Amino acid sequence: MIIKTDLTFNIHPVALAIANLIYINLDDEISDEDKFIVTVNTTAWYNGRERGICLSIYDIQFKGIFIVFGENRSSDNIFVDVCKYKGSINPPQWEDLTDAAYNKRKFFSYNQIYEATEYIQDIIKETALKIIKEYRTKGYKKNKKVKPSTLQDPPPIGESI
Repeated sequence: MIIKTDLTFNIHPVALAIANLIYINLDDEISDEDKFIVTVNTTAWYNGRERGICLSIYDIQFKGIFIVFGENRSSDNIFVDVCKYKGSINPPQWEDLTDAAYNKRKFFSYNQIYEATEYIQDIIKETALKIIKEYRTKGYKKNKKVKPSTLQDPPPIGESI
């Protein structure tokens, strides 16, 4: 018997291609002090044949959005879903993808990987800049339980959280 790990986590190749193309540089638009405000996490998304990727984009109070993308289960098209982030460490569930969000699902043909990537990058950039602008103008109530440094820097390996 041969046992081999699958480091793609069985994510569809089109979703992996898009994830590898995503690159956003906001250094010219935000200050070093603002960099801790927005967090982007990546998780796998499994929904039957849809084996894609979920990006969670949120602020230091865990408000933001999910962007889910991959190959559509009933065609070779690429889908992109956007829904409200509800502060969970898990990818969105069906109850998170409301009818309104599901009806706004954006489709791209299978060969439009670059177009889908650009669409996703635009959403990430728009969301990040909106979060930063809101933080700069309104600020946030101090929450002793949430420290920005703990949101971005995991503990060293071997140390407990």
